[in-house]
Amino acid sequence: MPTAIRITQGRSHSPLPLNEPKPQRVGVGQLPPAPSSLEGPAADTWYEYGNKAIRDGVLADTDLMALESLCLTRGRMLMLEDDVYEHGHMEEVERVNKEGEVIARKRQVRPEVKLLKETVAEFDRKMREFGWTPAARTRVQVIPEEKGDGMSEEERLLRELEEGQRAESESGRGGVM
Repeated sequence: MPTAIRITQGRSHSPLPLNEPKPQRVGVGQLPPAPSSLEGPAADTWYEYGNKAIRDGVLADTDLMALESLCLTRGRMLMLEDDVYEHGHMEEVERVNKEGEVIARKRQVRPEVKLLKETVAEFDRKMREFGWTPAARTRVQVIPEEKGDGMSEEERLLRELEEGQRAESESGRGGVM
């Protein structure tokens, strides 16, 4: 169980690790240029959503590939929305015999509509990963900023908690003697 959750739930019976990986938070003005895989609306999304993630305190250096994936998905979603808007949801399909004569016609949903539905669902999942839906916002933790001493607020809290546990155990042993 992640240390931050153990602390907030009061489950710190065993010593808390101070050496677990902590991703480096991407600060304001530190968003790298959009990756070359992003073009058009996907590249615009990189800057729009990347700066939003920085502002919200949820973007770490290890999250840049996830942000790129979110941008690619949004670019694909916008492209499919334009296509469905331009060509509609339905298409007419004809069945022909060997002689090339039409033997049946039917209307069916265009494949792009199904792709759009799947892409919207994928985009929604990725939005939840960054805490950008109302329900997901309550489950996302902000990456703590480091103070001048190089320790994050979480590290300070862990250290204070461990020092408090040590003091309690030492005072408990001292009173028994």
